[in-house]
Amino acid sequence: MTDRMLRRRAVQVMTAAVAVVGMVAGGYGATALAQSDAGDPSTTVAPTTADGSSSTTVPSTTAVPSTTTSAPSTTVPVAAPTITVPTVPTVMTVPRASAGTATLSLTKTTTLATPRPGEAFEYRLVGSCSSLVEDCVNFTVTDTLPAELEITSLPQSNTLREVTFDPATRLLTVLYKVPVAAGATGLPAGSSQSFGIGVRLPVESPVLDGDVISNTGTVDADNGDPVNSSVDVTAVVPSAPAAAATKTWSPASGLALTNPDSTVTVTGRNSSSTSTQVKEVSVEDSTTEVWDRFDLTSAGILEAYPPGADQVFVDLCLLPVASAPCAEGDWTTVGPQSGVAPLTLDDGGNTLADVVGVRYRFSSSSGADLPFSADGGRVAFGLELRDTLRSTGAELNPSTSQRIDNCATPAVVEASNAETVGADACARYTILPGSSVVGASKKMFSDSDGNWSADGNIVVGQGSGVTMAITATNRSAFPVPFMQV
Repeated sequence: MTDRMLRRRAVQVMTAAVAVVGMVAGGYGATALAQSDAGDPSTTVAPTTADGSSSTTVPSTTAVPSTTTSAPSTTVPVAAPTITVPTVPTVMTVPRASAGTATLSLTKTTTLATPRPGEAFEYRLVGSCSSLVEDCVNFTVTDTLPAELEITSLPQSNTLREVTFDPATRLLTVLYKVPVAAGATGLPAGSSQSFGIGVRLPVESPVLDGDVISNTGTVDADNGDPVNSSVDVTAVVPSAPAAAATKTWSPASGLALTNPDSTVTVTGRNSSSTSTQVKEVSVEDSTTEVWDRFDLTSAGILEAYPPGADQVFVDLCLLPVASAPCAEGDWTTVGPQSGVAPLTLDDGGNTLADVVGVRYRFSSSSGADLPFSADGGRVAFGLELRDTLRSTGAELNPSTSQRIDNCATPAVVEASNAETVGADACARYTILPGSSVVGASKKMFSDSDGNWSADGNIVVGQGSGVTMAITATNRSAFPVPFMQV
């Protein structure tokens, strides 16, 4: 054989040996065999045991003598090395979960990704015990709901789960009670449970346009590691100007012809969406029926500004009550005034008794926007019940209780000077009759035995016993020292 042929044969033998190693390392049974090349019975591969206790030696071919010709002889040396195949264990390590460890999963989704103020949507949670054989003991889903959202519905407890909710922390807990192995409860291996949570972005909310509201749920079990799942929604808050007011009147009643004093407290606030540029918040009291019966006794005590405001204008309506309420150009304006203190009026020579309407307008002295807020500007002013109607001069002394509803009207003015008026807030005052009223009744009946009970008929000429009962009642709106019948 030539030198090239000898080298080729050696490579083939080594390749066969490597094949044996590969088969053993791959874990193919206890013994792997490799056949020699066909037509070369002198090359063999001994078996390799699976436990690697012995190595396999692959012998080389015998030396081939040189060929003698008429030319000078050439001896080609043939190396006869011994190739040792390394011993390889056949044991393979397969990773697996630790004994007693369950696999949990949680998926949280939302039915609306871009809620607008007033829109409701639902969070949907699907919890799974994803183990093939290991049950999830005390499988529990928890979720702290975002403070930016109103809660419209919660899952209820049933035979499969126990539901609790803490309003203070807004933590929802759902503990599953399905029987599993060893008398425990939870969620069986390979099973899933789902529930929904109803929420809504409030109509009035400090959330800004584009704010991302995140919410994360967690699933846990005694024999598994907790898993979280989160979902985001992005608030879409278009410009929506709005104003709101409150009103109280105390005390809520008074006696006619005694000039009782009372205090009205009004609040006006910016309830617009956070995308609305509001420059002014106002609250107006112009109920004609009230000003026909009451006089203003003070310009008001400024108790609070709406957030962002630091000054107030006081507008007075000084028209005859028959021409009230004032239109926009009819008001007499005082101010601006700042600080929290009793307000003053420069009424141009008029007196408080001439006022038939009042309006308070709050703004920032720097011209800054007034933000949305649940709080508003608050003013308390005094009223006194008149003895006569302002419009006619007639005595104000109703024969029966007279109820008067007094309403405050809020408004906001945007940067564009557009005004939006809100819903009225009203309070009731009752005018009680100022004159004493006495009611009397009389009845007469037969009373032969004088026990103050009717017991027969009155017969003329028979001396029948007669009883007369007279009743007097104070029907005034106030106590009286005595009654005479």
